[in-house]
Amino acid sequence: YIITYANRPIATFALQDADSDNAKWLTYVYVDESFRGLGIGTQLVNFAKEVCRKINVDMILLDTLTPKLDHFYEQRGAKWVCEDRSLGHPTSLFRMGTH
Repeated sequence: YIITYANRPIATFALQDADSDNAKWLTYVYVDESFRGLGIGTQLVNFAKEVCRKINVDMILLDTLTPKLDHFYEQRGAKWVCEDRSLGHPTSLFRMGTH
């Protein structure tokens, strides 16, 4: 999914299949720096939840590539699962219900 403003891409995210039929990975979440702080990230998360509900997916999984994003996702209903170091640096794995 790509969000545009004045024909310019300003934000993106993807929902990818997980090992479970009842879950999707939320990936490639990005908001252009000049548009941060306007609530677009929250709208992206809410829209991802809506898409998942429509296709009967109950769980969204995500991996924060930077710890400073952990709080953002927690405020939007994500629950911390564990720390992952498979990328060579610590990241946090979260799960979030779609309802």
